[in-house]
Amino acid sequence: SFNETNNSGTGTGTSQTYYRPYTGNKTLKCKEQNDRFTVDDEEIGNGALTYPISLITSDEAYLAGGYGSNSSYYLYTGWAYWTLSPNGFYDNYAGVRIVFGDGDAFSYYVNYLFVVRPVINLKAGSLTKGSGTALDPYQV
Repeated sequence: SFNETNNSGTGTGTSQTYYRPYTGNKTLKCKEQNDRFTVDDEEIGNGALTYPISLITSDEAYLAGGYGSNSSYYLYTGWAYWTLSPNGFYDNYAGVRIVFGDGDAFSYYVNYLFVVRPVINLKAGSLTKGSGTALDPYQV
């Protein structure tokens, strides 16, 4: 795995680059407009998406309760999965963060096999009814 440090490098070409460690402040806000993926909205985001679906980020998993050995949060399945969050690029290897089945997050080179967790983004007010449980699912 990568030696995580705070953001360093350019993130382009073959530049050795490391991204913010998994520990620290978690956020759902992107500082750069170009990183805010939206379908049509180019005022708030970049308008680059055709469909509002992606992989979960390590911050989203953490904020949902996915850390340590927490098996009671709603994303818990006991399976390791990839996130969309990069860890770094070093010596022709790319590292991406994964969340293990027990909730711990690590960086792995992209040649390992893990499942993915898709995320569908909905506009506020899209959920018409339901509580989100198996017996009373949300309805869009």
